[in-house]
Amino acid sequence: MPTIMFTRAAASSADTLMISAVLDEDNDEAIYQPAARVFQYEHGNQPGDQWFASDFELSVQDITVIE
Repeated sequence: MPTIMFTRAAASSADTLMISAVLDEDNDEAIYQPAARVFQYEHGNQPGDQWFASDFELSVQDITVIE
């Protein structure tokens, strides 16, 4: 059964947290596969609208915020 493995995290501000993850599927090499899900938490949003997720066809090596 696939599980989510969290790979990177960064606080981009006092109110925003970014976390990247991959499906583990009992495979230690999964973090190098070109498939990632990035979760974003926005503390200032209303409850129920604080978490977002986006899927990317890439391997996340680092999280950087550019404004």
